[in-house]
Formats: sequence, structure tokens, C-alpha cells
Amino acid sequence: MVLLARKKVIQCVLETTKGTKIAGTQAIRVFDPIIKPTSTFEERRGNGTRIGIEDAGVLSERSGQLTFSSELCATGTNGLEAGLAILLQCCGFLKSSESYTFPTSSTANQKTASFDVYEDGVKKGLAGAMGTLEITAETGKRCMLNFEFSGIWQTPTDSALPSESVSGKTPMLFQGGSFKIGSATKKISRLTLNCGQTLVPEWDPNATGGISTYLITDATPEISFDLEAETVASYDINGIWLAGTTAAIEFSFNDGSDTITFSLPKVRYKDIPEGDRDGILTYDAVGEVINNAGDNAITITVT
Repeated sequence: MVLLARKKVIQCVLETTKGTKIAGTQAIRVFDPIIKPTSTFEERRGNGTRIGIEDAGVLSERSGQLTFSSELCATGTNGLEAGLAILLQCCGFLKSSESYTFPTSSTANQKTASFDVYEDGVKKGLAGAMGTLEITAETGKRCMLNFEFSGIWQTPTDSALPSESVSGKTPMLFQGGSFKIGSATKKISRLTLNCGQTLVPEWDPNATGGISTYLITDATPEISFDLEAETVASYDINGIWLAGTTAAIEFSFNDGSDTITFSLPKVRYKDIPEGDRDGILTYDAVGEVINNAGDNAITITVT
């Protein structure tokens, strides 16, 4: 039987007990999904009477990785699309109603997910999974969320494709919203917000495969964008960079029903090289995203 690469269904669920696999219940629309084991192969080439391989190698920890992209979507009723709400929490965001703050410094408050990936008759999966997140947007185009999850690899089994129920909402476009530095509206053509999660396994010799769960131990969020250049009197980016002055950055997306706002209360320019966007002078700015008061380097709010 031939298995078709396009026929894939991905389902996820927040785990009740971290690292304990449960069946995925929430389907998510993704692009370019790849799931694979990441266990290390250890050779056992000891000394002997002959050259070559005498003893078969072994696999080390039972780990796996799932990567994909997803569109930024809301529900149409002041909420984030259900699958994205799960994914954000498993990337270290703390959910309170429809506000998501990052990072979550308390590992007790970090959430883990179980994933089931159905590939046209074969089911693969992860447990105890947490992820990294990079958000990209080009003006006029879709906002994309790029995820990379690590978890405890589950043995693949044969399983028919389940019925799929994913959001039918139109994805958020980077238009009709806003991009502000401080209180001033600025013009850019693209941005990238990398949450910079440090993702590690919690090693446990009592656990099958040697891993209890995954967790986030640090975060170095960073934003980059191509800022249209202005005069010194209008916006002295070089002076701001030299002085180390911080400012809030806020940008939002609107689909006509809901607005999703990203708030970065404290950003400091790291680098501001000049750029040329189709003949327009720009600054290819890179900024570190800093906690302002507690765990709030990034806040995502749906209204």
C-alpha cells in the first residue's frame, strides 16, 4: 500500500501528567510537518580479533522532534484558535483568559503536550513535549508561527486517518493593524519575533527511554524588522542605540472580527545596520526583548 505524503492529520492535547501520553483531541492546521525520532545511535566497536563491526550498536534516549508552521488565527469571538492556544502554552506562555504572557519562569506552571501525527495509515507521536516558537510576518501577507517541539518518542503503529475538524477562520494578515515603537506608528515590510526558548529534557533513569518530560530553562527573545529610515529630528535611531534607551514595541493583526496584539514593553536595540528596500533607506534593526515587570517580555492579547 502506498502512503501519500499530503495525507496527514495532527492532533494535540495538554497533558494532565507531564510526560504521560494521552490521545490527541485538538486538530490543528499545519504546513510542512515533519516528525522524526532523534535518539542517538551509539556504536559498540570494541577491540577484538578482526576489523569491522563485531557487535550491534544501541539506541540511546527515546526522543523525538516535530516541526511545522501554522497560521495566526482567531475564533471570531474574541479568542485564539483552540489549537494555537495549546501550542503557545507548550512553548512557555502562561494563559489567563485570552492573554498569553512569556516567559513562564516557574517550571510548575509550564505546560506539556501529547501529539499524534497520522500519516495516511501510520500514527506517530510525542509525549511530554514542549517547543520553541518563531513568529514571522511580511506586510500584506499571512502571519506565520514556526514551531519546533521536542518530546518522548512513541512507537509508531498502524492507524486510520481520524476525522479532522480544524478552524475555518481566515488567517490574520499583516495589514489593517498597527506597528508602533513607543506611541509612534512606524513603517516596516517584515518582522521576526524569535522567542528564544532553551528547551531541555528532564533526564530520569526511572522513565522508559530515560526522559521524564521536556521543560524550558531559559529564554532570550529577540525581534528584528526593517525600519524605514527617518531624519534625526523625526526618529534618532542611532542616538537611541548609542544611549541604550529602551522602548515599548506593539504590533497587531486584525481579521475584521478579532484583533491579536503583541506587546513588548521593553526593547533595546542590539544592532541597526543600514539596508536598502527597493531603493528605500532602512535600518535592519535587531532588538533584545526584556522583561519589564515580572514574566512579561511578550504579551499576546486577543480582543
